[in-house]
Amino acid sequence: MELGFVPELSGQVMVSVWHPGAPTTVKKSWAERIASPGGIRFAADEVLALDAYRCPDCGRVELFALRPPGSP
Repeated sequence: MELGFVPELSGQVMVSVWHPGAPTTVKKSWAERIASPGGIRFAADEVLALDAYRCPDCGRVELFALRPPGSP
């Protein structure tokens, strides 16, 4: 298994993505954190779209990160 994270991209309805590695926080001043909370750096060209599969019998959901966003 490879370490990664799922960045929360709020404000729009989008397909969730997975990014390799540990998240790196963006250093902000106190005033910037109040105006715009959160903030991690990630490279958009490194993300993989998450596909979610649900078992109709038990309800278990598994996520797979196998393809770049926008590919079939």
